[in-house]
Amino acid sequence: MTDGPDRPPAGTPDPAPHDHLVRCRVTGADASALRRFIEESDADTGCRPVARRTPGGLETLVELTRGQVDAARASRAGQDVVVEEVEDLTATEPARRAEVGTGDRYTARGVVPRGLGRKE
Repeated sequence: MTDGPDRPPAGTPDPAPHDHLVRCRVTGADASALRRFIEESDADTGCRPVARRTPGGLETLVELTRGQVDAARASRAGQDVVVEEVEDLTATEPARRAEVGTGDRYTARGVVPRGLGRKE
C-alpha cells in the first residue's frame, strides 16, 4: 500500500533527489500556455486547479517530481512559462505527518479524529 500517488509507503528510505515531489508555481502569459504546460508535463493540479491573475500573467500551483520539473522546463511548452519550485514536499512530509498524529483517525466513534486514516 502506498500513501498517495507516486509516493512510497511511510518508513521507506528517502527517494533519489530527482524523484522528490515538489510544489511549483507555474506562470504563463495566458490560459493556453498553462494548459499546454500541464498537459505536456503531466503535472498534478490537485482536485480543483485555480489560476490567479498576476502582473506576470496567470499562475497556478502544481506538483511534479524534480525529474519532471527538469524535463518540463526543457520542453517546448516549458519555454512559454516560468516554473518556480515553492516547496520540496518529500522533504517536509515527515514533519507534516507528525502534526497529524498516529493511528487510524476513524476507528473510534464519538472521538475527535486523529491520525491519517486507512483506505480500505
